[in-house]
Amino acid sequence: MAMAIKGGCMNTTTEGLSHWDYILNNKEEIISGDCFVTSFWHKDDIRQQCDVLGIKLSEDQIEYVKDILINKHDASIGTNWDVIDTTISYHAEEV
Repeated sequence: MAMAIKGGCMNTTTEGLSHWDYILNNKEEIISGDCFVTSFWHKDDIRQQCDVLGIKLSEDQIEYVKDILINKHDASIGTNWDVIDTTISYHAEEV
């Protein structure tokens, strides 16, 4: 499952950490409810939207789109279907 974690717990940086490391480093705060993740997205969501948009992407290209969604996440907008669609469409020519 692709999990877009960016920020969240203000006292922890995600730079250089895998998503699993981030979770492990913040385990106590997550359990206590001080740190939370509000949504989970899967690469299948990207595949589904590619079908809807009529865009064919390879697995490497899907991974690239996932990385863009994670690394360029804007917390004021969040990740939603429109953001996923726009990211796929915008980067389809680059990938």
